[in-house]
Amino acid sequence: MRDVVNFEYILIHIGNTEADTAGCLLIGEEASTAEEITVSRSAAAYQKLYLKVVAAAAAKTLQIVYIDEGQQQTYASPWE
Repeated sequence: MRDVVNFEYILIHIGNTEADTAGCLLIGEEASTAEEITVSRSAAAYQKLYLKVVAAAAAKTLQIVYIDEGQQQTYASPWE
């Protein structure tokens, strides 16, 4: 993604807690906010997403949009 304040790159990758990210997006099949925000089944979710991203990129239809409701901003992928 581009034009995200204070970040050069925003990536999508596996991880389970805030310690696993430095502003990047973590993907998972489940999330919990019980004591801290956690994501589970991250690797499985990433594998599914990766296949879709590769197919969309090959078809030149890839677009990723991230909506940060807390900041009321929308960030779009550079492929649009």
